[in-house]
Amino acid sequence: MKVTADPEPVAPTSKRWLVYSLIGLVLVTTAFLSARPAYRKFKRWRSGQLAGEAVRRLEKNETAPAREKAQAALLLWPNNPAALRAMAQALNRETNAAALQFWAQLVQTGAADLKDRQTFIAQGLRAGAAENAGRELQKLLHESPEDAVNLWLASQFFALINNR
Repeated sequence: MKVTADPEPVAPTSKRWLVYSLIGLVLVTTAFLSARPAYRKFKRWRSGQLAGEAVRRLEKNETAPAREKAQAALLLWPNNPAALRAMAQALNRETNAAALQFWAQLVQTGAADLKDRQTFIAQGLRAGAAENAGRELQKLLHESPEDAVNLWLASQFFALINNR
């Protein structure tokens, strides 16, 4: 007669495998669902870092490297107000007419301060884009009618319109 050992119970091993599989599935699902928001946060953070570096380079009058950093920041997050501002300032220093497009985008985001808006109007007047500059100038004059720079811009605007 042959003596056979009782086979080990199969259930504990399969339960352990099932528990590990469920834990793995939960981890993979969590990683999958949180990867995209984490990636977006990283892109925004890196865009802000690059925009800040572009501003620091502009302060040192390093225009070309500043423009490259601002461009990299815009590629990461196209609507980053700091990157738009840095790119517009860099292009302004290079006397590039494309700066007007970035000033306009910055104004459209609603994150432009008074100086940014005044620069946008001045650039628009220089480039002959009186219509867009006029609309923004109206808003500025409504908000602060006694500001000297706003009044000067208004005089430039009306001089441009009368010369047409």
